[in-house]
Amino acid sequence: MANSIPSLCFDIKIDLFAAMKQIAFQKYRERDLKALLLHRARDQGIQVEVGTDIWIEPNHPEWFDDFEAAPLFLAFNGLRLDDVMWREHFKSALTGPTLDAANPPELYCETNTSTEITINFNLRMKRPAKGNPDVLDFGFTSLKSLAMLVLAFEGEIDKLLPDHRGYVTQSASALSNAYNSTLKPLSPKRKLHRLWSCGSLTELVNLMCPGAGAATYPDHEGFKPQYRYNFDPPLDPAAPYFQFRQHHGSLDAGEIIHWVEFTANLVRLACRISESDLLRLVHFEDKYSVNLIELFLMMVSFQPLTPELQAMMDFYSRKSIARGTNLKVSSKLRLPPQEAGAEKYVWSDLIESEKKWD
Repeated sequence: MANSIPSLCFDIKIDLFAAMKQIAFQKYRERDLKALLLHRARDQGIQVEVGTDIWIEPNHPEWFDDFEAAPLFLAFNGLRLDDVMWREHFKSALTGPTLDAANPPELYCETNTSTEITINFNLRMKRPAKGNPDVLDFGFTSLKSLAMLVLAFEGEIDKLLPDHRGYVTQSASALSNAYNSTLKPLSPKRKLHRLWSCGSLTELVNLMCPGAGAATYPDHEGFKPQYRYNFDPPLDPAAPYFQFRQHHGSLDAGEIIHWVEFTANLVRLACRISESDLLRLVHFEDKYSVNLIELFLMMVSFQPLTPELQAMMDFYSRKSIARGTNLKVSSKLRLPPQEAGAEKYVWSDLIESEKKWD
């Protein structure tokens, strides 16, 4: 089954506020931090765009009087998940060798709501087929499965993130579904039932990202909300992609690699999971809560348990436990197991039960 999973292509942009003490920065003879990071990457043959972003700012600017500081972004484009080199490039560009290996830059990275990691997964994925690339479309069914997963597990996913992203406010630039004007009045189970009833891509986008549009900022007139799970780009038939944008900016290569692994495997799971397994996983038809371990187990059921996947699950399991999550799988699996040859669970079989979740 693992061979049937296509390789995901993705772009990643890391917005962060970086700073280094002036006494340390002067050793590198670079004009600014942008040049230092770009020089570091290019010396190792890493293709990365480094620039500045005026919308990124520190919590306390007065703390950086004796620092070389800058609001930066690093953009890595055209990466393939099955290419082992992207992980090595991240380690080298972010926390690896420097111009002076004996004295690596002591960079400080500000973590706040103006910084973020944006990952765009190309939804026209390719897989090898007899030596030639074969396009596999990430269709409406897969996108709805992904919407079901992120809606059901958003609270658990928040626990994997830095604290400031786990408690996103309504004024944040990337909103959680807790502030989705369409879904907010509904109970958790009713939200899932409402989403499951969507019959078109436009209806799904309007439900998951109401009022979303081109990137704007909260203090701009006509501000349009931006959601942490962006379902708007798949409407573009020329270059459809799905966007995650809730993680804070970071220079920690290991942290970023784990986040890419998690989001990529969530997309893969949505592409491969059956309808009946999906409904069981999100506890569509019972009153149990979703469980992170169940999500991990479902992810590995479609591919080999690689060292990278194991490391990601271990990393986030420890973080979840530290934040009070019960990872013991104690619930019964949602819907009763299907008998051999039985019809799959479909919306028409379950719509009558929606009223009990009101």
